[in-house]
Amino acid sequence: MLNNKKKFYPNKKKSQNFLNNLYIINIIINIIQIKKKDVLIEIGPGFGVLTKLIILNIYKIILIEIDLNLINFLKKYLQFKKKKIIIYKKNLLKINLSKLIKKIGYLIKFIGNIPYNITTKFIFYIIKYIYYIKYIYIILQKEFSNKIFNIKNRRISIIIKYFYNIIPIFKISKNSFIPIPKIESIFLILKPYIKKYFVNNINILTLLIKKSFKQCRKKIKKNLKNIITIKQFKLIKINYNLRSQNIKLFEFCLLSNFITINFFYKNKYFKI
Repeated sequence: MLNNKKKFYPNKKKSQNFLNNLYIINIIINIIQIKKKDVLIEIGPGFGVLTKLIILNIYKIILIEIDLNLINFLKKYLQFKKKKIIIYKKNLLKINLSKLIKKIGYLIKFIGNIPYNITTKFIFYIIKYIYYIKYIYIILQKEFSNKIFNIKNRRISIIIKYFYNIIPIFKISKNSFIPIPKIESIFLILKPYIKKYFVNNINILTLLIKKSFKQCRKKIKKNLKNIITIKQFKLIKINYNLRSQNIKLFEFCLLSNFITINFFYKNKYFKI
């Protein structure tokens, strides 16, 4: 564990739990295989312990942090490599990544310890930018990672599995963070799929799955009754008497394509 002599202290109300275990940090550095030409976006750099090691072997790192006190600390702590660092004081979810990445000119890598209170929003956020991302290396609280791998196929699980190959790497003890959170975490790699199943409209697929899981205990025909008829379910050979959690990913893709092609523009209920 690193000896923290810094004058900045994490704020639990802001979900600030900073990775502070040098052994774990070095393992992560070895896994992400930074190259000198790489540009990396780090979400919530914390005390900059991981950042400090990354910038030794990288072209540029972009830090996204909303806490002004922490930004001021990071500027001093990382001053020795300030030419390699760009800091955005902004809520990640409000940043237009496509504009940022187009300036860079090639695919980027993401790394971050994602606060639990924005994890679901973060997942939907990165889906929009899948074509700009090479890899995502993230630390999630174990409770949320269980949702992703849930055998009952929860809404978030189905959506993320369509877009990303999810590779769990290792568990991280809660004692590796300061302040110590209530539960363990896990380090994951997300690698974008190259069209696992073809979908005409990504937004429609995402919205369709959200609506399908609005009332998890009901059958899919009930959740989608204003969108698709029993006759149409039969036409595309999907069992409308199943609950949404029992519908397979490729079946959601079939539904999405059917809706997009046949009546998306006429159906106000399905407006984005």
